[in-house]
Amino acid sequence: KARQKKGKIAKLLGMSERTIRREIKDGKCIQRDSELRDRLVCRADYAQRVHEERASNKGRGFKIGHDHALCRHLEQKIGVEKYSPDAAIGEIRRGKYRFAETLCTKTAYNMIDRGFFLNLTNADLPVKRAGKKRLYRPVRRALNHRGGKSITERPKKVDSRRQTGHWEMDLVVGSTKECLLVMSERASRLELVRRLPDKEQTYVAAALDGIEREGKYRFLTITTDNGS
Repeated sequence: KARQKKGKIAKLLGMSERTIRREIKDGKCIQRDSELRDRLVCRADYAQRVHEERASNKGRGFKIGHDHALCRHLEQKIGVEKYSPDAAIGEIRRGKYRFAETLCTKTAYNMIDRGFFLNLTNADLPVKRAGKKRLYRPVRRALNHRGGKSITERPKKVDSRRQTGHWEMDLVVGSTKECLLVMSERASRLELVRRLPDKEQTYVAAALDGIEREGKYRFLTITTDNGS
């Protein structure tokens, strides 16, 4: 506004005259006044906007930018033949087609997202089915105690309940890891209950050893179900 020369402005600001000339050039724009007359002005905010737009275009470009044959191939496979990007890239990587450049599936998706292709957009990509996924419940495998005997091999006198020392054992599992070891004596109906931190075999064996060391009970047989 003071109509200073560009060289003097550069000295006052401590910048090169070339920088000042570039800033003035970028800041020139047409502005219409209140009387609807257009005039050429220089605005700093306009120059800043030009600078920001140029900066947004910086960055590394895609390496297949000059491989037009590869671009046309992907447009044909994905847009026309309805290949997925992964399937189209897979054919190239297996050597079915050869091009000057190569790329991975993620790069292909990024190029489509950024509008790199002229005839290929996200609308051309295969759509996943919207059906509900089948729910699978975890199945607990039954333990087979191959080293033990079947209940059919238990002595008949155990069923008569006339002799003490024959026990039945089971585990009562709750909502937490803790469980109860329950032992029932068939003749006297005596029950022993021990709390275990977990249903693992080591804890069960330790509880049985503890009961046996007490020396209060007689053990001839112990019958369990397949899960204990």
